[in-house]
Amino acid sequence: MALHMYFIVTDKRNYYKNHKGELVKLNNGLNKGYFILKRIEEIISEWHSDDHYIRCLIIPSNIIIMQHEYYSDYDFSIIETADKIIVNDVTYVYNYKTLSKFNLKNDVESYKIISKASHDGYSNFLEWWKKARFPLEYDYHSLNSASKYGHINVLEWWKNSGLPLKYTEHALDDASINGHINVLEWWKNSGLPLEYTEHALDDASINGHINVLEWWKNSGLPLKYTEHALDDVSMDGNINVLEWWKHSRLELKYTNYLLDDASRNGKINVLEWWKHSGLELRYSEKTMDYASLRGHVKVLEWWKNSGLPLKYSHLALNYSSGRGHINVLEWWKNSGLQLKCKCEFGWDQKIKWAKGCALLCASINEQVGVLEWWKNSGLPLECKCSVNSFYNASIKGHVNVLEWWKNSGLQLKYDEWVLRYASEEGHINVLKWWKNSGLPLKYERCTLKGTYKQICAHTLEWWLSTGLPLKYPRNDYPYYTIDIIWI
Repeated sequence: MALHMYFIVTDKRNYYKNHKGELVKLNNGLNKGYFILKRIEEIISEWHSDDHYIRCLIIPSNIIIMQHEYYSDYDFSIIETADKIIVNDVTYVYNYKTLSKFNLKNDVESYKIISKASHDGYSNFLEWWKKARFPLEYDYHSLNSASKYGHINVLEWWKNSGLPLKYTEHALDDASINGHINVLEWWKNSGLPLEYTEHALDDASINGHINVLEWWKNSGLPLKYTEHALDDVSMDGNINVLEWWKHSRLELKYTNYLLDDASRNGKINVLEWWKHSGLELRYSEKTMDYASLRGHVKVLEWWKNSGLPLKYSHLALNYSSGRGHINVLEWWKNSGLQLKCKCEFGWDQKIKWAKGCALLCASINEQVGVLEWWKNSGLPLECKCSVNSFYNASIKGHVNVLEWWKNSGLQLKYDEWVLRYASEEGHINVLKWWKNSGLPLKYERCTLKGTYKQICAHTLEWWLSTGLPLKYPRNDYPYYTIDIIWI
């Protein structure tokens, strides 16, 4: 049986992160607990911080190393664990003697070590590795990471190393995103071909790096940017960056939805800035619709008092009803503005929202308080969606919604699908409600057809126990049907 050398990873204070994510202090000598054992190649591949220390372990002879199957979203692996370990002296990963001792010289480990050393800024280590004539495998991650984290010393080392330089547009893009002016200046003066995309300016804007924006403007390099620079900054509410762009004398790019998203995020300061900016205001009916969706009464009030043309649709009431924003509904009722109502069906892909009337949206989302608000609001209730409200309440098991509709005094419309949906979903509570509601029970042979095909035994048992006439399609799969129903 092959013997393996095991290690455990700690920080410089000798704390180990266990399987629960808790920090546990390790002692020299014997430790008891639950420990995930690592081999050296696993440690190299999993470096996450620059204070990475390893301890060589001795497993007591009477301890069995357990193996566990581990599944993640992307991988399958075997984890080895022990409940007792003996801990030796701590060793820093970047210690030359450590790497020589464990003979980390194959190409796979070389690639990981070089990439991590560049990421962490260890140019002296890179020089030692090169002089030691260890395999020097690397890719674009080395220069990209050094740029991203501001390690000029590593960039200089690579440039002077005599090795082929590998990098992508992420080198300048990520330096811009993280605000590293010194890195940008280094690349500009390096004499190397410069690669970058619109993300450099767009994402620097989003992160509020005005110094980076100023550097690019004065760099003499071709400027690349898109509508995301102004759109996303407006959505996040960074007025200083908006001011910079306004006075930059650069072409201002932004979409017709810029103020919509600012309203959705409740950024009144941005709305106020754009109103007084002197720039063209671009927005749609989603400004007030999205504000209603998010419950931003102050945004709605701002628009009402802004003096700007108001744009909104029936979705304002639908969204606020579905989200349970009674304060928003009260605002609309008392606003003096025209209330727009409309029944429609479909799906709003952008915000993952089922379309319908206000009462349907409230029913789908089990907002009984909103349903009651509408009932007592004094507003005309012209709902053509009661049948869909019954469908959705039956599918989702919302008995309280069904009870509200029954007692609402509104016209009730439903068909045999309500019981079929409840049966297929196994909602016995909904089936019991319908049976005891006093309302006419509508069900056809398709009701139990859907049930037995999905093998909902508890639902079938409920139907058998009710004494209600059983309607099922005897001509469709007759033996299968009878066996399932009467088993």
